[in-house]
Amino acid sequence: MSAPPLDAARAWLAASDPDTGHAYRWWEHNPDGVAIMPCGRLFDVVEIYAPLTDRLLPHPSVTGPVIAFADTRKLYVLVPTGTADSWHDDSSQCLGDGHYLAVPDPSRLAPLGAYWVQAPDGSGQLTTAAGLRSAIDEAVLLLAAPVDGSRTGAKESL
Repeated sequence: MSAPPLDAARAWLAASDPDTGHAYRWWEHNPDGVAIMPCGRLFDVVEIYAPLTDRLLPHPSVTGPVIAFADTRKLYVLVPTGTADSWHDDSSQCLGDGHYLAVPDPSRLAPLGAYWVQAPDGSGQLTTAAGLRSAIDEAVLLLAAPVDGSRTGAKESL
């Protein structure tokens, strides 16, 4: 019999800490339902700033877990470890080894405090760096597009 997805997601996230019980204790005793977890062991995290956050999801290339913080409008996309070593982007930063992140319990799906926009399923699936770059590039283009639908640089007919 396999573990329910929520249990599998908790176990996978908890494995990112050398003390696997740490996350469970935080999730159980912290009123916000978040655990402070190290980056760089099972995943790195790309922090994406508003206004890109409004255009990034849904995107087919963002396949892994995504955390949002309701009060900041930032998104945190979990990516493979080592991504921080080569991530260079003006609209985001990548947090790797030596950084920590407030990680909500996988059951927190409502937009209150820290919550999951795309919760982990316990499989360890992460968004690839290339996939996230593609999604960010498309979000940048969407933000640059005129609101009225007209094309920039197009000449008006007389």
